[in-house]
Amino acid sequence: MSQNRFDALVDLAFNEGPGSVAGGREMMSAVNAGHVAESNFTAYRYIHVNGRAVVSQGLLNRREDEWLLYSKGVY
Repeated sequence: MSQNRFDALVDLAFNEGPGSVAGGREMMSAVNAGHVAESNFTAYRYIHVNGRAVVSQGLLNRREDEWLLYSKGVY
């Protein structure tokens, strides 16, 4: 695995918790299959407000940045 991909996954795990990159989860299944897509990162864009999942623009921006790091090495 390249350094930028490792860094992107570490960033995701640091911000979303280690469960986000745990074995058997969608993200790691995609990594292991070699088919990671932007949607694997942007799936982690929600916060819960009054029991409802709501898209957080800040989280979405962070996930898009992690995708750019993973896919293109943009730091």
